[in-house]
Amino acid sequence: MQIKKINGVLLTIAVGLTPVILWLLFSPATLVVTQTTQKLDALAKIAALSGLALLSFNIILSARLPVFERLFLGLDRAYRAHRIIGGSVLILLMLHAALITAKYSSISLLSGYEYLKPNLDVALMLGKIALGAMIVLVAISMYIKIKYQWFVTIQRCLGAMIFVGGYHALFVSNSDLRTNLPLFAYFLLIGGSAAGLYVYRSLFHKTVKRKLDYIVDSLSQTEGITVIWLKPLKNALACYAGQFAFFQFSSASVSTESHPFSISSGSDDSRIRIATKALGDYTSELHKLKTGDLVKVEGPYGYFSFTKIQNPKQVWVAGGIGITPFVAMAHSLPPGYQVTLYYRVRTMTQAIFLKELQGVACDKPGFEIVTICTNHGQSINAKELAKDTAAAYLMCASPAMMHRLNKQLRQYGIPKHNIYYEDFALT
Repeated sequence: MQIKKINGVLLTIAVGLTPVILWLLFSPATLVVTQTTQKLDALAKIAALSGLALLSFNIILSARLPVFERLFLGLDRAYRAHRIIGGSVLILLMLHAALITAKYSSISLLSGYEYLKPNLDVALMLGKIALGAMIVLVAISMYIKIKYQWFVTIQRCLGAMIFVGGYHALFVSNSDLRTNLPLFAYFLLIGGSAAGLYVYRSLFHKTVKRKLDYIVDSLSQTEGITVIWLKPLKNALACYAGQFAFFQFSSASVSTESHPFSISSGSDDSRIRIATKALGDYTSELHKLKTGDLVKVEGPYGYFSFTKIQNPKQVWVAGGIGITPFVAMAHSLPPGYQVTLYYRVRTMTQAIFLKELQGVACDKPGFEIVTICTNHGQSINAKELAKDTAAAYLMCASPAMMHRLNKQLRQYGIPKHNIYYEDFALT
């Protein structure tokens, strides 16, 4: 599993470095770099080539292709890589613009000013506009709380930058893409793939992507947590415990966006159960669903499961609504496993799956549950958790809690490769 994760990182690095290597090998002008302006121009081109390649790769990565889920050890980790790559792309393209500005400014301040001000060079102006738009859109998505549909729109606008960036790279003056055939072929392959996938996902994804039909069978709400049972109309989703899927509800009360939720029903159950906490504009509306509402289910996704870990001795840590994948895993746990589940809640009324899990513990001798209620002054003791250094640790909770526990477990001697966690926060 860890080798696959490393392969995803290595692939990302290779994507960003390949155009730089092709430029160095097949652009004769790169061999003569003596003046300051030439050095700045060379560095600017390196930043731009790497940035454009990674932008293309990021669009490909967002298409939920199974190969990347395997390489990054789960779709949640692929999406986390997507966020990191997106930030790197923005930095590289800003660096490109800064180096070009410095190049002209090293000649004279007037030259720098002439470069920055608007002009009639369409390719150059499109590059400036695209960079400005990316800065604004990324800032909005990172620092301003917006509705989910606006977040999706922003991501689509960022994806559209592949067309603007490609035009700029090809037609800007002194473009190496027009003279360096291997470099052009590389960007034709990766940029063309990104553009094709972007068009597919924008126009045809809802009709081409295979989705299963379900209906809402029942739902209940307790302590702000909505539990929904879904019944298949025809084919049932085949998944293993711990996976998640994307759900699109057809209801007058809920928007038609597709959201990921962990599946909390056992892998042998033809019905699907999901539990959601009202953490955002979308999840706050789900309690308005009605029995019989149609649901489109896409999946399954995810590698977060005891079935993917060879070690039968495991420690599970759940925070609040992060209990959902563990409920499914507990129901599906076969003989031979030794598992302790730490279930952390703020109040005991929020432990909505406690009785169910206690029932599972009675039926499965190798499964034990420990409830931790913070309102009673209790807390998760990482030192206590880390006593069994031979165990594998699985966590699903808030990002802050998982980050803190991960750091503490490492300090107490738990190796990094023995810690696994689910990381999804779309609300």
